Amino acid sequence: MERLIVSCILLLLLCCAVSAALANSWGLSGPLLTYVSAVRTWNDYSADTFFYKRNADTTAAVISSRYHSILMVSGPLDSGITHSSTTAVFQPADKSGHPTVTCTDQTVTVFYSKPACSFTFTREPGPRQDYYLTHAEKGGIVFDMSLEDNVCLVNQRLVWQTEPITLENFNIRLFPESEQAVRHLNLIYAYLNDASGFWHEPVFRNMQISLPVYSWTDAQSFRAAKGKAAVSLKDTVYVMATQDRWSLIEYEVSARTHRIGWIYDAPLAKTAPVFTTRVHASGTAWLTDDPLVSQYQIKQGSELNSIQLIARLNPFYAYASALTKDGQQIGGFVPLTSELLLPVEEPAPETGAKLAGVWTFVSGGEIASEILNLRKDGSGLLTGSSGAIPCAWRTVKNAAFSGTGDMLIIEQENGCIERYSISGLGFVPETGRTELTLTCGESGGTWARTEAIP
Repeated sequence: MERLIVSCILLLLLCCAVSAALANSWGLSGPLLTYVSAVRTWNDYSADTFFYKRNADTTAAVISSRYHSILMVSGPLDSGITHSSTTAVFQPADKSGHPTVTCTDQTVTVFYSKPACSFTFTREPGPRQDYYLTHAEKGGIVFDMSLEDNVCLVNQRLVWQTEPITLENFNIRLFPESEQAVRHLNLIYAYLNDASGFWHEPVFRNMQISLPVYSWTDAQSFRAAKGKAAVSLKDTVYVMATQDRWSLIEYEVSARTHRIGWIYDAPLAKTAPVFTTRVHASGTAWLTDDPLVSQYQIKQGSELNSIQLIARLNPFYAYASALTKDGQQIGGFVPLTSELLLPVEEPAPETGAKLAGVWTFVSGGEIASEILNLRKDGSGLLTGSSGAIPCAWRTVKNAAFSGTGDMLIIEQENGCIERYSISGLGFVPETGRTELTLTCGESGGTWARTEAIP
C-alpha cells in the first residue's frame, strides 16, 4: 500500500513537471513569458535565443515557428511595454541560423554569424520606451547613429541621410552593406525628403462590414489574394493616407502577414496625408503590399513598368505606383536599396550655364551653405560655419514635382545629397543684382551672384 502511495505521488509530481514544461514550451521566463502566454498567437513558437536577468530593465528573445521569426524586447518592468519586429531578424527561409541576443539595462544587441552582422538598439526615455538603432556592423561596414544630433556615420567618414531607425521599422534584409549602397539611399532620400509622413492611426469600428482592398485608388487596379483581398471593419485597421474618398490602410491577415491597400468610401472618419509627389524611376524593383512584416513579393521587377516613387514609408521602403505587363495599375512598396531603381534625371544644361558662379547668401532661410562656389565643370565648394566642403553639382529638369523651375542637385564628399528647386534665377532690378532663389520643401532662401566663372 505504501509503495502504491509513493508511486502515485511520484506520478503526480511527474505530471506537474510535464505540465509546467508544456506550459512554457517557448523556453522563456519573466515579462516575455507573461507576454506570449497571454494569447494563443505564439503557441507554436519556441525561443531561438533568450536573454533575461531578474529585475533587469531590458529582456529580449527571438522566437520562431516553422515559417516565422520575430524579435521581442521588453522594457522596464513597470512600463508593461513589449516591442516586437519581424523585419529586425532573418526569417527561417533565409537559412541564416539562430541569432544571439544580449542586453544591458538600456540596450539590446542582435548577433548573426551567417552573414556576420550585429545591431545594437538603445532605449530612449519617454512614454513609449522606444529602442533606436545606435550601432551596426554588416558587410564589413560600421554604422554609428547619434540620437542627439540625428547623424549616422558610416566608417566614420560617410553620412547616411536617414531618419532615426526604431526596432519596429528596422530591416535586417534591406540594411545597406556597402558605401555605394549608402550613397544610393542618400540620392533617393534627396528626392523624397519632402514626400513622407505616413500616418499610422488605429481605427476600431466594430462593424460587421467587409470591404474589398485594392492596391490603388481604382476598383480596376490589381487586387491581392487572387483578386479576393478584403478587410473586416470588425477589427482594428490603421489609416495611413487618404486620396479623395479612398483610404490607405494596414490590417492584419495573420501573425506573420499584414497587408496595406486602399478601401473606398469607408466610415473611418479620419484624415491623413494626401500624396502629391511623383518621381519617375528608371530600372525596376520588386513590389510588396506588406513591407512591415512578411515582405512578401506580390510582383517581381520584370513584371512591372512605369514605376513612380511617391513617398517614403521608412528608411528602407518607398510607396510607388506602377503598371503590370498587361497594363493594370498597381500600388505597393519598393525597396530603396535596389540599386537598379534610380530617379529619372533629364539634364538642364541651359540652367546650369546660368548657375555657374559664386553665390553669397543674402536673405530667407539658410537651407544651403552661405557661399556656393559652383564651377563650370560641375565641381564646387560649399563654404559656411563648418569650413569649405568640396562637392559636385548638376541641374536637372523638374518635371516630376509640382511647381515650375529646374532643380539643383548638390553631392558632398561625405555622401550628403541635397535637392533644391530653383524658383528664381536672374537679374532683379529692385536690388540691382543677379539673384538665385532655392526652395526645399516649405523653406527657401536667396543668394546673390558675387562672381561669374568663365
